[in-house]
Amino acid sequence: MRRPARLALLGLLALAAAAVVVARPGCSTTETLPTPKPGELIEVARSDGILWTGVAVSDTSRLFAAHPRLFVPPVYSLVEILPGGRRRPFPDEAANSWHAGAPFPAPQEAWVCVQSLRCDAQSLWVLDTGNPGFVGVMPGGAKLWRVDLSTRKPLERHPFPPEVAHRASFLRDVRIDENHRTAFVSDSGDPALIVVDLDSGAARRVLEGYASTRAEPGVVLTVEGETLDKVLVHVAPLALDRKREWLYWQALCGRTLWRAPTAVLRDATLPPERVAAAVERVGDSPAASGLEMDDDDTLYLAAVEKDAILMRRRDGTTKPLVTDPRLSWPDTLAVGPNRTLYVSTSQLHRTPLARPGSPPIVTPYRILATGLPRLSNP
Repeated sequence: MRRPARLALLGLLALAAAAVVVARPGCSTTETLPTPKPGELIEVARSDGILWTGVAVSDTSRLFAAHPRLFVPPVYSLVEILPGGRRRPFPDEAANSWHAGAPFPAPQEAWVCVQSLRCDAQSLWVLDTGNPGFVGVMPGGAKLWRVDLSTRKPLERHPFPPEVAHRASFLRDVRIDENHRTAFVSDSGDPALIVVDLDSGAARRVLEGYASTRAEPGVVLTVEGETLDKVLVHVAPLALDRKREWLYWQALCGRTLWRAPTAVLRDATLPPERVAAAVERVGDSPAASGLEMDDDDTLYLAAVEKDAILMRRRDGTTKPLVTDPRLSWPDTLAVGPNRTLYVSTSQLHRTPLARPGSPPIVTPYRILATGLPRLSNP
């Protein structure tokens, strides 16, 4: 992040506001969320005044959202959205009680700036950047936790030491390879991928500074007619294929989709040049803040410049799944039950990230859902 934008964000951390989340009637942790048709876009939840990024949905339709501490500090950094607009801090109040300057809880024991979420059958994976307001990673703040959905107790804690999460790091997205007990994390602040051995806890940086993880020279985003020349974001969204053989990624400020074999990324014995040589350029791609892949190996892209979610088949053909003005900076994608795709809208082009020195525009931040078509890929 460029220095003027960082300085502008520092002042905004003093602001405080309450988040109001509105869920559609009937959406509960035990009932099935609405199942839209492919191309139909429905609103599932809303937050007025406090943005969110990460979204995750469990197999039993429990809905979770991350409110990172970027501009206006949220009441809670991680919530479960309940019926009737109620929010429950997840896993509890204590985990959401960290505040800048307060001695307790320590950054390693509570959420500092939750950015990305992933659900598996029994747990929620939570990626904490540890970097509130882009001021730099707090000592002990950058971490990846796995929390049991039933007991709401941490099952795994993976802290990122300073040699892995640098002061300028911003841990943007995470994908879990359950087959090989490996996590992949993107660092959009100090460009690299981070590979975590979930059994040993060892984490290491790969592709650090290589072209595939860096913003592309000359790429400037244009969202809703506004040129965002103050936005510089490196590798951001990630996706894993169905067999967990390939990891896909791209820079937010980029027009190229990349991938690498997960077997190569997992191999800690390989020198950096061998890892870099295994990276493949998949093809041209629109600027995307989120990637997700379904069980047909169709890749979905949250296209921030198009107010759209696009789908890319394995033969490289790309077409819109849904285009809608409510998709105002579609941010994170997550596939839930009944082949339903969920997306958060963060409207980052209306925040100090793109407009240094100006307050965020208070406008609805939404979680929307659309159905996925069943495709027969070539």
